[in-house]
Order: sequence, then C-alpha cells, then structure tokens
Amino acid sequence: MRIGLFMSTILLLLVPRAAVSATYYIDFASGSDSNAGTSKEAPWKRAPGMNGFAGHYAHSPGDRLIFKGGVTWDATIAKWSISESGDSGAPDYYGADKGWFAGNSWTKPIFDGGNMNPVASHPYFLITGSYVTLDNLQVQNIGVPGVNQGNYAIEFLNDHDITAQNLTLPVLSRIALYYAGGDGQTHNNLTFKDNDISASVWGIAVGTARSNTVLNNVDISNNRIHDFHLQMVTKSHTDGIIVFTNKDPGQSISGRIYNNQFYGDFSAADGSGSGLTAFIFIDDLPAGTFYVYNNVATYSKTGPGASASAFIRLISHGSPPAAEAYIYNNTMVGDEHTITAFIAREYRKVVLENNIFVGAKSGVGIEDATTISGLTSDYNNFYGWALGQFANLVGGARSINYFRYQGLGYETHGLSVNPLFLSGTDFRLRPDSRAIGAGINLSSVFTTDAAGSPRPSTGAWDLGAYQTANSASKRSVTKTH
Repeated sequence: MRIGLFMSTILLLLVPRAAVSATYYIDFASGSDSNAGTSKEAPWKRAPGMNGFAGHYAHSPGDRLIFKGGVTWDATIAKWSISESGDSGAPDYYGADKGWFAGNSWTKPIFDGGNMNPVASHPYFLITGSYVTLDNLQVQNIGVPGVNQGNYAIEFLNDHDITAQNLTLPVLSRIALYYAGGDGQTHNNLTFKDNDISASVWGIAVGTARSNTVLNNVDISNNRIHDFHLQMVTKSHTDGIIVFTNKDPGQSISGRIYNNQFYGDFSAADGSGSGLTAFIFIDDLPAGTFYVYNNVATYSKTGPGASASAFIRLISHGSPPAAEAYIYNNTMVGDEHTITAFIAREYRKVVLENNIFVGAKSGVGIEDATTISGLTSDYNNFYGWALGQFANLVGGARSINYFRYQGLGYETHGLSVNPLFLSGTDFRLRPDSRAIGAGINLSSVFTTDAAGSPRPSTGAWDLGAYQTANSASKRSVTKTH
C-alpha cells in the first residue's frame, strides 16, 4: 500500500502542470520593467515584444496585457512584435481596463509613431501569434501627412483566430490593418470589427501571396472608414476595404464584409491623380466566396485628383473562374465624380440584390462574358446615373441604357427612382419611399440591418442598408441559398 502511494505521488510530480494565465499591467508614464507587472500598483513600462522591454515574462495562453488609459507610448517602443499565441479556449488579450486610467476619465491608450519620416519600423506593430485579440487601443501618427511611405500600422502575418476590435487608427500610413498570408497554409477566423480608421490609403487589407494559401471566415464588420485625404498622394491606389491575392494557384479567400460605414474626404492631397478605386475591392481572387451586405457609403469629391472608380469592385483571375460574390442591401451614394456603381470581372457567380446605388455616371460594368452568364441583378434601385449608358456588358451588350438592361432579363423587379432618404447624411428611408418593401427576403443569409434592427423573417424587405420599422410589405418574396 505504501509503495503504491509513493509511486502515485512520483507520477503526479512527473506530470507537467498546465500553465496558468495571468493579467499584466503596463503604464508608460509611471511603470518600470523591473516591476512584477501583475498589479496596477506595480506595472511595467513596456509590454513584452516592445522595443526596449527589459522585464521578465513567461507567457501562458490566455494572458491579458492591460494598457493604462490616457497614457501615450512614444515611438521608441516600435517595432512591437507579438509572437506568442493563446489557444482556442484562452485567447491572449492586449487591450484596456476602463477602470484604470490617467486623468479625469478613461480614454484609450495611445501608441504614437511621432510622425517618423522615413518610418523606422515596417510594420509598426507585427503580430505573428494566433488566438490573439487587440482591443480598445489607439495607434496614430505613424508617418507624416502627404507622404505615401508604404508602411503599415498593424500587420498580422500567417496567423489565425485573430481579432482586431474597437481600435482607433488615425494612422498616417499606407495600411491601417493588414492581414498577410504567405505560407501556403489554411488560416481561419480573421475578425476586424468596430474599428475607426482614417488617414490611410488602405483601411483594412486582407491578402495572400503564395500558392495554396487559403483564408476562411474573414469577418469585416461595423468599421467606420473615413477621411483618407491626408495620405492620398503620389497616385495612390486607395480602397476602404481590399481583399486580394497575387493570382498564384490554389489561393482562396472567403468571408463576409458587412455593416461598415464609409464617409468623409477621399480626395487627393496633392492633385496627383490619386483616387478611390472602391469602397470595397475584392481583387485577383482565384477562388472563394464573399457576402457583402448592409454597408453604407457616401462619396463626394471635395478636392483635386481622380474620381471614385466604383462603389464595389470585384476582380477574379480563376481559370476557370471559381469565385462567387453575393452583394445585398448596401446603400451607396456618390456624385458625378463616381464612375460606376458596381464592376465585376471573371466571377463564376455574382448576385446583386436589394441594393440602393445613387449618383454614379453609370450603373453596372461587367467586364467578361463568363461573369455575365453567372450574373443575377434584380430588386435594386439605381438612381441618378448621369449618362445614357447604364450598363457596359463586355462580351454582351455594350453601353446600354437601363431599359435595355431590363430587356435582357435584369432588374425585372428593380427601380430607378429617388429612394427618398431622410436627409443627405441619414440614409434611412422616408415613409413615402418606393424602396420600402421592394426587396427580396434574404433571412436565410442575414437577419438584421446596418443598425442591428431585425429584418422580417417572412415577406418583403426594404432596399438598402436600413429596414424601416413596421414597413408595409409590397411584395412577399423569399429566397434561400
């Protein structure tokens, strides 16, 4: 009996114990890396992975690093590299505690690049660990106004199960949030939500650069993307959200882009011809499926430079085309400087339904016969297109007006009327709008509008990003996918 008890004790001692996660506190103003970092009273000055960190840190999955609100970390901390990973049940967290702050009230911790020129660190923050969440931080002034330096504010590289949320990013950089996949592997669950992004050239960029790299469940939602003017220089290729590959075989990206808002000044800062390619640009996609819905965008050219190419632009390079896109219930408003509302090329399938597009020179550009054969375009309201040609169907009918477009079988239930928004900045529908109840029911795909209000589970939907409360259904159409 004693021998058995002794052996059991030995076995228990030999079994490795699971590491226990901890919470660490960081205060650049009054902390010290010689502190333990495990209490608000004895915080570190820098976080592990920051340039100059001199503390002792043993990572455990699920660690939480809390940065003191109202405190600014200067450019000496860059490049901040996060290489540790959490796990599926315990993601690592880098963020804030709204009960811990300097000053009279909580504001976000700030990471200030000090307007470097040239930028010393590229990217400014680099995250290679998986199961990582960045939350409630502000990153700003990475570069200088009017200089397109090609730098990134925050880059995620070849990782998975990452979340960037509630970030404020007036970055003055080439890209604000960048996910780069280039290892030929499959990466899942990439989430970018509830961020405020300005002073950039690309707001959110998700891309692959190697054969057989696959990204699944890319979720880009509820971001506010605005006022890129200060970085739109030297003929920059500007996009609010861009998803792309480098066309190598086997690459695929799939996900959802929804409930985002685009607004403000997207004019060139230097008169160079910089312009907005698209608010949403899905580029060079050999394969993959994207759902794009409930996005709200407004474009008005307020300065020199090029116009907006399109509200939404889709380009695939599959052979044969394998990418699909479903474009639903977006509201996008432009002016005479917006060239085309919607452009697509080399897609196996494109479904365009329930959208409101206002104020482009033309409505639809389909740039190859394959996409035309896979195109569904109905229940949309196109209004205010300035030229006689509404659609340019390459490989089919070129430069045709709206009625000819309908004659080809598109927009059988579509509208071309003023949607009657509540105002020039409030794109909800007036009670007398014909867009109310004019849409198809898509509740098998999503169930709320851009404000989070429920859409009807049965019966017709309103067109555009906002559902009118208690709207009377004018049609009773339900669609499943």
